[in-house]
Amino acid sequence: MTILWDLTLDGASIGDRIDTLNITHDQAAVHNAIALTAHDAELYHLADPDLLPASGRIVFYIGDRVMTFLLEERDGNETAFSLSGRSLSALDEAEYRHNIEYALTAPRMASDVVGDLITQSPIQWDLTDWALPNDFTFNGNPIEGALSIVRAVGGVLRCADDGTIVARPKWQTRPYLIPAAPALVPYDRIENLMTLSARDETGTHENEVTVDGYASNLELPLMEVEEDSPVIGEDVHIRVFWGNVTPPEVVDQYVSDGYISDFGFFSDQYEQEIAFIEGKASLARPIHELVGVDWHGASAAPVTFTAGEKEVFSDNLWGLATITYRSVYHKYRLYGHDEARLLLAFAFSGGVNISVKVKFDVGEENVAPPISEGLLTTEDAARARGVAYLDDNYYDFRVATIQAPYH
Repeated sequence: MTILWDLTLDGASIGDRIDTLNITHDQAAVHNAIALTAHDAELYHLADPDLLPASGRIVFYIGDRVMTFLLEERDGNETAFSLSGRSLSALDEAEYRHNIEYALTAPRMASDVVGDLITQSPIQWDLTDWALPNDFTFNGNPIEGALSIVRAVGGVLRCADDGTIVARPKWQTRPYLIPAAPALVPYDRIENLMTLSARDETGTHENEVTVDGYASNLELPLMEVEEDSPVIGEDVHIRVFWGNVTPPEVVDQYVSDGYISDFGFFSDQYEQEIAFIEGKASLARPIHELVGVDWHGASAAPVTFTAGEKEVFSDNLWGLATITYRSVYHKYRLYGHDEARLLLAFAFSGGVNISVKVKFDVGEENVAPPISEGLLTTEDAARARGVAYLDDNYYDFRVATIQAPYH
C-alpha cells in the first residue's frame, strides 16, 4: 500500500527537491529532530535559518500525521547542503529562552510547576501528580527544570508531532504486560519486514527498592506573652507565630496550673524601627502585610517581603526606617490559675518523612540501593518512582532493530 507524504518549507512543497530525509524520534531526548540533504541552489537561499527564526518552517506530512519543525541549521553551500532542526518543543530550550529563577513559597502540584516552567509549548501530564515541597527552587534552563521534576517520579518528557510536551512513564505498557499486549504495528518477514537484527540486554534482576522522599524537620514557632505585666489569677494570652509554615497538629498540651483554651487565629498591627544593611533588615515577627514605611533621612524606596518571613528588602542598601506591618498568630488563653509562674508545653506532630519500599514478589530477594529523592512528598509519588526503577532494571530485554515500510 502506498502512503502519500510531502515536505514543505514555509508552506511550499520541497519533497521533490531533496536528496535524503531523516526524522528521529528518540525516547532519551525531549525533542524530535529532522535532517535533510539537497543540492538545489534556489532552495539553499530560501532555507536561511535567520529568516523567520523560532517558527515552524518545516512541516512533514505522512498519512494522517503532521510533524512541524524549526529550521535551525544550514551547512554547506549552494551545490550541496544539509538542513536540520528540532520540533517546536525546543522553543523552551536555552537557545530561545533565558535562564529562569523559580521559587515556591507554598506547596504546588508538580504538573502546575512544569506548566509554569514550560511556557512555549502545551503540556500533557500523564504521570502520578503530587505537591512539590514549598521550598522547591530552580535556576536555569526551563526544560532542565521540568526534567528534574519529571525524572523525580521516574518519568520522561517527550514531544508530540505538534510540539506538545508529554510527561509520561518511560514504559507506556509495563514490561510484564507486553507479552499479552496487542501490537501497535504487526511485522512479519513476508508482508513488511525488510531487515531485522536483535541483541539481548540482561537486567539487574533487582526486585526490591526503598525510595526515600521528602523529609522535613519541625520548625518551632515564635511564642510571646500578650500581657506586658501578667497579674496572678488573671487570664494570660499566648501568641504563637508560625510564619509561612503550615501549623502542625497539636497532639498534646500542658499547663502547670489552671487550664488552656484555643482562641484561634488573629492578625495584629506592629510598628518597629529597623536598620537596612546591604538592602536587608529583619523584623521581630513574621510579616504578612506591609502597612507603611517611614524612612529616617534616606530617600524613599519600596520595601519588599515574602509573606510569613521576617526578612524585608529595599533598594536602599543602608538606612533606618520605621515599618508598620501586620502579622498573623495563633492565640491561646491560660485561665483558672493562681501561681506566679506557669509552665506551658505543646506537643506538635512531627514533620513529613516519606519512605516507601517497593517489591516485586518474584524470585529470590535482590535489593537495589535505596533511592533518595527529596522532591517526592507523597507515598504515591515515591511508589511510582520505585515501580519505574524496577520496571527498567529487573527484566531481561531483547532490543530489535528493523527496517520496514512506513505503517
